[in-house]
Amino acid sequence: VEVMLACREYLKKVNTKDSKEVERITSKPSKRHLKLLMWLLDDRPNQVLYSEVVNYVRRNFGLDRRTIKKYVHDFLINGGFVKHQRTVRDDSILKVRVTRILDYLSSYLSKEELERYEYLRELEEAEKVVEEKKSNSPIKEFIAERYEAGDSIEEIKDRLEVSGADLTKKTVRNILRKIKAEEVF
Repeated sequence: VEVMLACREYLKKVNTKDSKEVERITSKPSKRHLKLLMWLLDDRPNQVLYSEVVNYVRRNFGLDRRTIKKYVHDFLINGGFVKHQRTVRDDSILKVRVTRILDYLSSYLSKEELERYEYLRELEEAEKVVEEKKSNSPIKEFIAERYEAGDSIEEIKDRLEVSGADLTKKTVRNILRKIKAEEVF
C-alpha cells in the first residue's frame, strides 16, 4: 500500500511538472511555433510522418536534439496538436488535429489569416462522420456481439457466411483486435 501511494505521489509530481512545461510553452508561442503550426495546416492538413516534422524543424530551426524535443515533443505532441496514429516501418504517422490547431491559432492570427484554414475544420468534421460510420458497421457490431456471447472465430465466420458476408478467419480476427483496441482507449 505504501509503495502504491509513493508511486501515485511521484506520478502526480511528474505529471504536474510536464503539464506546467506544456502550459508554459503553449501560453507564449514564438513565431517559430506559429510557423510550425501553419506549415502543418498548409502542407499536411491530415497526417504527417514524424520524420517529416523532425526534418522540417532541423531545416528551419536547428539540428540540435534539444531543438527537436522543444518543437516536436514538447510543443506539438504534448500540446495535443498532433497525435500518434500508427507506426509504419521505422516511422510514425501523426494525425494532425486541425480543430485544436485552429482554436489555438485564433488567439494569435488575424481573422483574415484564419479564414484561409477554415475549410480544413469542415474537412476534419466530415472525416469524423465517415470514421463513425465505419466504426459502427453492422458487421463489426455483429462480430463483437457474437464474440461476447462466446462464439469462436470459426463460428462467427460461419454465421457471417450464412448471412452473405464472406470474410476469412483472419479478417474476423483483425476486426476483433480493432474492437479490443478501441475498448482500451
